[in-house]
Amino acid sequence: VTTTPSVDTLNVDRRGLETLFEVAKDGGHIQPHKIPKIETPQIKDQETGGTLSIEQYRSFGKVALHHWIPAMSTERQQHRRWMCYYYFRTLMWTGIRPGEMMRNVKWRDMQTVNAQGLRYMLMFVSGKDHEYHAFGGPALIAMLNRWRARTKYNKLDDYIFADSDGSQHGNIADLLNSLRSMAKQKGYDFDKLSDGNKITPYSFRHAFAT
Repeated sequence: VTTTPSVDTLNVDRRGLETLFEVAKDGGHIQPHKIPKIETPQIKDQETGGTLSIEQYRSFGKVALHHWIPAMSTERQQHRRWMCYYYFRTLMWTGIRPGEMMRNVKWRDMQTVNAQGLRYMLMFVSGKDHEYHAFGGPALIAMLNRWRARTKYNKLDDYIFADSDGSQHGNIADLLNSLRSMAKQKGYDFDKLSDGNKITPYSFRHAFAT
């Protein structure tokens, strides 16, 4: 049965192709004027639930690194917050769906590929009825390598975003609510999107698609 992909799916795929062309351009493998313009339908707010602004994404990093993570005193608590930090940055840079797909991914699912002088990452993700390869460039590779060096769950069969006991992580939205609350206390704009809806895990994914 042939189905028409959603606007959101088309835009996530578009952003992946654009990233690939950017890497190729930086490596001198394609001239800027030869990069095709990929036209896809515009994403409406009701389809995405809104997206983060650049300033809100910066606020996310500042609050997480300078306030939210250091506020925890135990190894277990800090692990969960570091995991959350890298989790949301990965959503932002890959467009992977939060929830089941992010819970399932293991280190063995991440493959670094070198082709004609280009270095990029393929991450195999799967859910109940969908599977595909997410794409990332050198910055994503470097970020996930930093996380792998920090977490003790870094073997091939470990979950990339494992909870503090090595199991699949639980409700990531609760952690985001905690971070959003601290951001408000510290005076950062990290509570609601421009459409008035609260920031959710999907807000990070949709930032990739747009």
